[in-house]
Amino acid sequence: MKSNTLWNYDIKRITTIFIIISVLLSITLFFSIEKYYESDLALSARLIKNNDFQIMLFVVRPITLILAYISPQDPIQSLSILSLLSYLASVYLSYKFTKEVYDENSALLASYLLATNFAVILVSSAPMADIPSLASNLAILYLFFNKLKNTIKSKKAWLMYGLFTSLLILVRENVLTSVIAICVILYYKKAYRQLMVYLSSVFIVLIGWQLFTTIQFNMNYLTQLSTGLSLSVKYSGVFYNPIKVMSYLMSGLTPLLIILALIGILLDEDEERFKIVHFLALPSLLLAILWPAIYEPRVAIIALPGVIHLCGYGLNSLITQLSKKPFYKNCGNSLLLTILLTLNLVSNLFLAYINNGFKISPIWRFLR
Repeated sequence: MKSNTLWNYDIKRITTIFIIISVLLSITLFFSIEKYYESDLALSARLIKNNDFQIMLFVVRPITLILAYISPQDPIQSLSILSLLSYLASVYLSYKFTKEVYDENSALLASYLLATNFAVILVSSAPMADIPSLASNLAILYLFFNKLKNTIKSKKAWLMYGLFTSLLILVRENVLTSVIAICVILYYKKAYRQLMVYLSSVFIVLIGWQLFTTIQFNMNYLTQLSTGLSLSVKYSGVFYNPIKVMSYLMSGLTPLLIILALIGILLDEDEERFKIVHFLALPSLLLAILWPAIYEPRVAIIALPGVIHLCGYGLNSLITQLSKKPFYKNCGNSLLLTILLTLNLVSNLFLAYINNGFKISPIWRFLR
């Protein structure tokens, strides 16, 4: 019992240190990298800053663009700061969410794995909606598991939760994956009344907004889908290239996260939780696979809210099992954990360096 207590203390202390180091290195070495300066979102934010709202992205991501509009700073700066704050929030929320599903050790490791993922690092302070949508997904899932998972809550609680969810969907459309996961869980638990209240409050805002944009701008989510397919044709020559999408998705997740997620599934003996984690993973994974117009590793960020908790649990289980084996036991649990976390951090920083054109984008270039 005493050795387990010491091991739990070590894993918390070491992993927390690595999370802090990872975040600091990500911000310091890859701050607002140059290739994302002229992102579609940044260009749209500049137009909106000049009071031109007849823009496709304003129809599907109005919250993000409104935040850039009301900020006194240049849109690129304000969107970069929004992404940076969302990156910090995502690291924290992945810990809180995973702790609700598994345990504290798995939660810390999940937070570390998210913070060090090279696809996340590359856009952690980019003027784009990828990281704000990641934080939004994790916020929705955490609130559900922390406050509402027993489903015995008042109608008002579900109504407010649904309205909050609808606002986060307007950060970026892929936030819908968390809504789908929650609806599946509620249906599985036969919480039909809560499901209807939640869906009604979510879609009353979304339908109202889409009616407004259709009338005012003649654009809606269907227009965005058509635009995405057109971009897919531009980038790959076809409406949808599954092989190319899957290769980038697997690259962004990295073989390590894929293996850890599989370990997490295989070693989870809690039957009820086993079903729940599948409900959580499938919507985000399917959307990442079906997303037509992101042909780069950051497509994996769409999938992360559904799998990062599994990866944390898988890594915790792997370290626990290895620490019981003769050779690794002699190395010491703390040393084994430190070696694994160091290797993962260095390899992801190197992958970020490669995908950034074999260069870093240090924050100090803005401090001159």
